[in-house]
Amino acid sequence: IYTALHEMLDAGFIDLRSQENAARKRVDWYDLTPLYARLQEKLAQPAAGAVPEDAGAPAQTPLTRQRLFDEIEVEFGRPLSPIEQETISAWLDQDHYAPELVSLALREAVLNQAYSLKYMDRILLNWEKRNIRTKADVERERANRNRF
Repeated sequence: IYTALHEMLDAGFIDLRSQENAARKRVDWYDLTPLYARLQEKLAQPAAGAVPEDAGAPAQTPLTRQRLFDEIEVEFGRPLSPIEQETISAWLDQDHYAPELVSLALREAVLNQAYSLKYMDRILLNWEKRNIRTKADVERERANRNRF
């Protein structure tokens, strides 16, 4: 639920509001007005303008936060703890790593049989030092490494 709410906040579907109640305590609540506005816009768009998807090529869906969390849980073979979820969220929100890059770091860790976020963090930091920021950069680095 935390992940879903966080994604909806990031995407601008909901807002987190705060106000004082009668007992002078601060109460937080979620405002769904942006979600309703987007739904109304979507419903107002004509369906005739939709372009059919190419049946011959599979659609590449971007790696979402939830899919990344699920992928890590599957590879680690256990659910993530709240601290681990915060660590991954920090990679995405504070360090601004792309989810695809975190997924590639997970792949590197699994290939080296190191099922830990600390190992993944070291991979991401190493890539950052070498200015590796995209999937293409990682693949180019692997090609250079395999060449020698």
